[in-house]
Amino acid sequence: MILTMLGRILQRIVRRRPHRGESAALARLARDYLAAGQRSDAIDTLTQLIEEDAHNAEALYLRGTAHLELQNVPAALEDLGRALAFDAGNPRCHYNIGLAHWLAGEAEACKAALEQALRLDPNFHLAHRFLSHMELEGESYRDLIRRIHEHLAPRTYVEIGVFRGLSFALVRPETLALGIDPMPRIEAALGPNQRIFRETSDAFFARRDVRAELNGLPVDLAFIDGLHQFEFALRDFANLEGLCTPDSTLLVHDVYPLNRETSERERKT
Repeated sequence: MILTMLGRILQRIVRRRPHRGESAALARLARDYLAAGQRSDAIDTLTQLIEEDAHNAEALYLRGTAHLELQNVPAALEDLGRALAFDAGNPRCHYNIGLAHWLAGEAEACKAALEQALRLDPNFHLAHRFLSHMELEGESYRDLIRRIHEHLAPRTYVEIGVFRGLSFALVRPETLALGIDPMPRIEAALGPNQRIFRETSDAFFARRDVRAELNGLPVDLAFIDGLHQFEFALRDFANLEGLCTPDSTLLVHDVYPLNRETSERERKT
């Protein structure tokens, strides 16, 4: 309500050609409208800016984004395409164009736009994620791991590469679980049967009696997500296999090559 009132006041003030400060205020207001889900108000505000300055790339990008959120694909593509004419190096614009093509059922055009966004910003995480979704549709890997835990009900679990502990938190309370990571950043409290070892997997297997850590039981389920280089993953697999039975299950993460940049030996993205 307050945003709408403020918008009307600003729009009345700038019926004449807005100066830089007023244009910036209207752009901020439009962003606030978008954040609040008031897309029609955002479009009205941005339309006034664009009528006064047809080269305003930011206003065109924001209005295209509002149309995209309303799933008005033709209008979104028109505005975003115009925005690129004045700001071709904006990766967000290429990303949104990709989303618009996806909504239109144009997968190849979507992929091309996302790849251009990544050429401009190799660390554009959302573009990487959407490309991976296009290649591998379906549930997230953590949802899959949760279902595997529920189905197998393992007595023991070993996870190599715990990081924030999001997949480690999926372990059933009764499962004896060991997590291995030299620099974990656990975000959730551990359960009574969960332990984290702050060391590399090579050091863990070399120094410890893993069977004893598992109360004499074999590894029923394990998840390899440690250092993403072949020889390390192979050693992790071999070390775990020696603790397994024919009924054990080993899961390996990050083995599908999405593109060259995210598949190189030395991580750059």
